[in-house]
Amino acid sequence: MSDIIGVLCNEKKDLKKVASKRKKTNIEESVKYNQVEAYEKNGWEIIRKSETKVRMSKPKSPDVLFEDRVWMIFYNLGFSYMNKDRKCKLKYHRYTKQIDIFARDDDNIFIVECKSSESENIINARAALEEYVGKREDIQKVIESKWGRRCGRINILVVINSQDKREQDEEYVKEKKEKNILLWSKKDILYIENLIQQLGSIAKYQIYSVIFTGKKQKSLKKSFLALRGKMGGRCFYSFFISAKELLNYTYVHHRKLTDIVEASQAYQRMLRSTKLKEIKRFIDDEEGYFANSIIINFSKHLKWNKKETIGNTTVGEVILPEYYGCAWIIDGQHRLYGAASAKTDIMIPVLAFENMEPIEQANLFVEINEKQKKVPSDLLWDLYSDIYRDSLDEKQRFRYQIIEIAKKLNSSGVFKGYIDIPSIPVSGYSKISLTTVCSTIEKYSPWNHIKHPKDESKTPENATRIINIYFEVLRSLWPEDWAKGNKGVLISNNGFGVFMMVFQGIINHIMYRNKQFLLGANRINDFKEELKETYLKPVVEFLRESPEIQEDIRKQSGRGSQSDNAGLLELKIQEFVKGYSTSRADNLPTISQQEESPAISNIEKKIQSAESYLRDFILVRLKRHFGSEKWWKQGIPGNLKNIADKKWNEEINRKPHLQREEKHNERKFEFLGLGELKEVVLYGDNWEKLFEIDFGKKEHFTRRVKDIAVLRNPSSHTRRIDDQDVVDGMGGLLWLSNCIGERNLNPYV
Repeated sequence: MSDIIGVLCNEKKDLKKVASKRKKTNIEESVKYNQVEAYEKNGWEIIRKSETKVRMSKPKSPDVLFEDRVWMIFYNLGFSYMNKDRKCKLKYHRYTKQIDIFARDDDNIFIVECKSSESENIINARAALEEYVGKREDIQKVIESKWGRRCGRINILVVINSQDKREQDEEYVKEKKEKNILLWSKKDILYIENLIQQLGSIAKYQIYSVIFTGKKQKSLKKSFLALRGKMGGRCFYSFFISAKELLNYTYVHHRKLTDIVEASQAYQRMLRSTKLKEIKRFIDDEEGYFANSIIINFSKHLKWNKKETIGNTTVGEVILPEYYGCAWIIDGQHRLYGAASAKTDIMIPVLAFENMEPIEQANLFVEINEKQKKVPSDLLWDLYSDIYRDSLDEKQRFRYQIIEIAKKLNSSGVFKGYIDIPSIPVSGYSKISLTTVCSTIEKYSPWNHIKHPKDESKTPENATRIINIYFEVLRSLWPEDWAKGNKGVLISNNGFGVFMMVFQGIINHIMYRNKQFLLGANRINDFKEELKETYLKPVVEFLRESPEIQEDIRKQSGRGSQSDNAGLLELKIQEFVKGYSTSRADNLPTISQQEESPAISNIEKKIQSAESYLRDFILVRLKRHFGSEKWWKQGIPGNLKNIADKKWNEEINRKPHLQREEKHNERKFEFLGLGELKEVVLYGDNWEKLFEIDFGKKEHFTRRVKDIAVLRNPSSHTRRIDDQDVVDGMGGLLWLSNCIGERNLNPYV
C-alpha cells in the first residue's frame, strides 16, 4: 500500500493561510477559560480575551522555527502544492516516513527533512542522507502512485540548521548525484532568502540552474520560429519568447555556477532591485514592451530545422536545450528579470549565439557595458571578478587579479569594510571607491614584486598581505588620522592614490637593496620594522607638521596632482635614506655607485625604465609560449646565451652566494641590454608567433628601439643629443607605452 498521509494544499487561498501561520515566531490558539491555567504552566501567555474564549500564544521551539523558515522559502519560490502541517507522511507497505516539507511544481517535487541542533557544532547529516538513498525507490513509488510516472523529477533535500556542512556529507552527496540528493546549510538558506528578496518567486529558476546543472529537463525542449544568419563571422538566431519562459534557460553570470551562495552574490552584483521594480511597473501599469533584443549565449547546442532561405538568412525552427541555466545573458539582464517578475507575461525579442569562448563573451559584455552603455566604473570593476575569472587573456587575468586584491583588502586587514563594492551592502560610514582602489593598483603598484613568484592563483593573497602591512604601519604611526576615515589623509580616495605611489617607490627601493626577502610571508615583523623605521616615520612626522599639504593630498584628485604630492613625500624619505629615488621607476642607480646621482629629467627617467619594462614584457611572452622551463633554451639566440653566460659567471665570481639562486636563467636574462632584447624579439619564429601582434611592423619596432636607445644613457654618447633626438626618443617612449600597455613610460603623463 502506497499513500501520502496528511493534508496537501494546492489552492492559493489555502496556502496563504498556512503561510500566515508559518511566518510567525509564535504559536497561537484559542482556548476555553477553564484551560488557561494548564496552558500557562506550559509557557503560554494570554494575548486577548473574549466572552467565551482566550487567545493564547507561545514561542515556537527552535526546530519548528527552522522548519517553518524552510517551508516559507518554498512558498515564496511559488510552489503550488505543499503540505499544510507537520503531519505529512509517506507510506509504502511497512515503510513510513514523516516529511517536514512537501513541495511540488509542474516539473519538480521536493521531499525535505530539516535537522536542527542546540549545539553550535556542524550537524552530521550522514544518517539522514543514507536513509533517503536506501529508500529512494520506495519514495518514488509513493509519489507515482498519486500522480503517475510523469509526476516530475523527485528530489530529496536535507537542510541542516548549522552554518556549514561536513566535508564527508558533501562528498557523499556528490557520489550519489544520480539519486537527486541535496544538502543545504543555514548559509544556503540565508542566501536563497536574499535571492528571493531581490527577485521574488522567479529566483526559483536561478536556484534550479545551480542544483540541476548538467541534468536534463525534458519539458524545456521547445521550438520557436526563428531567423538564422551570421554576424561578425558567428552564427546567430533571432526569435521571440515569453519573458517567464526564457528564465528557465538563462543566468546572469558568465560562467556556470555550482554553489547557491555564489549564485546569490552574482545576482547581487548584476541586478539592482530598484531598476527591476521600475521595469515591472512599466509593463504592468503602462503596458510597456521592449523593442531591442536580449543578447544571450547558449553553452549547449541549439538544434535547427530549416524551412526557407531568404538571401543570407534562413527561416526555420530553433529547438532550445533541455537544461536549466544553459544560456548567459550578455546584455538585457534587467529587462528580462524585470519583465519576468511582472504580472503580464510579455514576449521579448532574443538574439542568441551558441558556444562562444569565455574571452569572446567577456569582450562583448565589456564592449556593450563599458563603451556603449557607460556602466558605472565601480560596478564594472566588481563584475571583472566574474567575467574575467577563467580568461586566458593576459590583460583580463591581470584585471581579475586586481579586483580580487581589492575584495580581499575589503574583507581582511586594515581596510576591512572600507572599500565601496557594489555587491557588498554599504555601511553607514564613507568609503574609498572601488574604482580608486583598482585603478591605482593597476597603474602604480610594483606588480612584479608583489605578485606571487611562482603561482599566479596566489597573487591576490600575496599582494593583499603586502599592501595591508604597509597601510597597517601607516595606521600605527598616525592613528588619529586613520580614525577620521576619508575625512583624513591616509584613507581618503586621493590619499590612497598618493600613498600607493609612495608604496611603489619604497618596494622598488627595497628590491634595489637586495632585501626582497622582507616581502616573504615569514618575515612580516621584519618588514613592518623596515617600513616604519627606514621609510615611513619621516613621512608621517612631516605631514603632522604640514596641515596645508594634508589638505592638498586630501582634495587634489588628478593623477598629476597625486604624483606631485607623492614626489614631495618621497623627497622627505630621500633626506633620510641615501640612494632613494623619487622617480617611482623600476630602475634605480646601480649599487656600485659611491655617490648619489644628480637629478635627471622626467623623460630621461622614463628612458632608463624602458629597458626594464620591455625585458619584463618579453619574458612573460616567452614563458607563456615556451613554458617556464624551456623559454631560455628555445626562445633566446645562441650568441646571446653565450654573452649572458659569460656575464653570469663573472657575477658569480664576485658573489658566490648567487650559485644558490634557483632561477639562473631569469638572472642571466637581466644582463641583456636594449639592443640584445631587440634580437630576442626578432629571433626565429618569435616575431611572428609572439610579438608581431603587439608591435606591428618589424621596421617600426626596429626604428622605435633605436630612437629610445639614442636617449638612453646620454653620457655614453660622443656626440651631442639634439632636439630631434629628444623628439624621436619621446615618440619611441609613447609608442612602446602603447604597445606593451605600460602607462608609466608615457612621456606626456
